[in-house]
Amino acid sequence: VVNGRKNTLKAVISERIAVVLDHWYVDSTEERKKLIETADTWKADIEDVKDHLERTSEVWDRATNFIESNKIKTLRVDYEDFYVDTDLKMRLEKVKSIIKWLGYDFDSEHIGAIKHLLSKDRKVSTKDLYLLIENIEEINDRFGPEYGYLF
Repeated sequence: VVNGRKNTLKAVISERIAVVLDHWYVDSTEERKKLIETADTWKADIEDVKDHLERTSEVWDRATNFIESNKIKTLRVDYEDFYVDTDLKMRLEKVKSIIKWLGYDFDSEHIGAIKHLLSKDRKVSTKDLYLLIENIEEINDRFGPEYGYLF
């Protein structure tokens, strides 16, 4: 199973936010709101963002080339498959397909835990958090066309 992101800019900015806030996930919408209310704004270093985007893309390109050149059987799984623009039923189907691909039977006994993990409430980075970065519009305008837009 290969885990990735369809939107590299969101991946990089989300990681930067997690590092600055020292907060990698939330358990609820209320927790995210509290995080936003208590966080200070900051200006991101444009060159640091650029370097991080280039390194991330380079790593993915090397990994993809290695997998393809060695004809390694993989199943592509992207973060967006679980947390962006899909309903819970579609996310559960994705989990079931991964479990089946790995050669196991889906055990419905764990459906409650899986639903909790797939909850969009656990997603930390949202537009509100992006806006804590004072120059986020500049970052979005500069890097969005190549790496994917934030909004």
